[in-house]
Amino acid sequence: MNALWAIAGKMIQEAIRRKTLLLILIFVLLLIPVLPLILRHDGTLKGQLQLILNYSISLAVFLLACQSVFLAISSFTGELKSRQFFLIDSKPVARWKFFWGKFLGLAVINFISILLFALFISLALYFAFTEGEKSEQKKIREEFFRSVRGISPDIPHKRVEEAVVAEYKKLIRERRLPENQTPRVIKESLRSMIIEQAHVIPFSYTQTWIFKDIPISLKENPNNQLRLRFKLFTSRATATLDCQTSWIIGSRGLLRRKNFVQPGEFHELPIGVEHLGDDGTLVVTFQNQHKEAGIFYFPPQDGIEVLYPESSFWVNYGKSMILLFAVLQFLVMMSLFFSTFLSFPIAIFASGYFLVMGMMANLVLHLVSSGSKILAKEFAKSSWEVFAHKILLLFFQMLPNFSRYIAIENLASGRIIEWTTMGEGILILFSQGCILAFLGCYLFRHKEVGNI
Repeated sequence: MNALWAIAGKMIQEAIRRKTLLLILIFVLLLIPVLPLILRHDGTLKGQLQLILNYSISLAVFLLACQSVFLAISSFTGELKSRQFFLIDSKPVARWKFFWGKFLGLAVINFISILLFALFISLALYFAFTEGEKSEQKKIREEFFRSVRGISPDIPHKRVEEAVVAEYKKLIRERRLPENQTPRVIKESLRSMIIEQAHVIPFSYTQTWIFKDIPISLKENPNNQLRLRFKLFTSRATATLDCQTSWIIGSRGLLRRKNFVQPGEFHELPIGVEHLGDDGTLVVTFQNQHKEAGIFYFPPQDGIEVLYPESSFWVNYGKSMILLFAVLQFLVMMSLFFSTFLSFPIAIFASGYFLVMGMMANLVLHLVSSGSKILAKEFAKSSWEVFAHKILLLFFQMLPNFSRYIAIENLASGRIIEWTTMGEGILILFSQGCILAFLGCYLFRHKEVGNI
């Protein structure tokens, strides 16, 4: 254990000597105050806070990830190349202790780095908040400094399945079944179409959505507030057209709201908890009374949902910092793994490749999975193209998904980071990192360092 801490201490001293952390902190400290000046926001205090949080966290993630990769690889390969490692290797110290000593030293460095970054960002948010108008600050406490959970409208699965079966039988009867599609693919398309139709509202029509499982305990505090978040599109949208929306909230329709909104953007409508039913349901009805707008469409994925307060912003903030620490330590283990058998430039390239792929994992998975669905519709079920896409999808699913676990979007939008997501992220990153670490220790144990 003494050898581990000695190697870790040497790693920390080396990082201090390189001054990388100090340079990064100075850079961020100078950049964060000018973010609202060089980047555009919607002019509100909430927009300014979201901008500071989004870009400062993104910048911190990028810089700390680069620092972790660079320090791990340069320190490990540097000691091998300069033959300083011979002094350790000649002593009764197992080589795995050299590997895990570096890991432990970088864990301390990353922990201190995250604490300092979190402090700087918190101070930037505090000063921006205190500069805002008093009238806005109360609203910000409810909308920004509280994390929320979103609930989508309830889908009557039984009625949907009955409609799918009826439509499928109609296609058989009329001999209009697509020839190159399987029954499963056809039914899935019909199911998506029926759900989409429930989000299309022509002029003079109404549509009612029911939101279930909202905690009744929210009614105990009359200051609690729900928010209806929606995004709509119209069949006659123009750059200057503002759409009139008419809402009836609650089973008794006591709350009625009309306003004009810009299509294609997210909007929020505050709702008092007194309109929540005793069984935890909220009934929301939309009326299309805007003839010039034509047909309204709410995307099923994110077109309409109800947000309710769940926890504090700072709890969410702490969760994101813990997940960031887990991501950085995975990068350390991956970088040390590559350092055991690759030279400095090649190890940097390999680690950088997986870092970029991990940051883009959500986008890549979406594109690959979308391609698989398109191919499944266009080709027969035994198509080699479909098989190749599934193999590619499996490959990307095995990569660490940093973009999912860092959760920058959750912080900026106020969405709660689930404890299950946090536990899953730590478990997956730790298990994948340990596999690389143990494999790296095995390779390093059998490596001929005298030939370097």
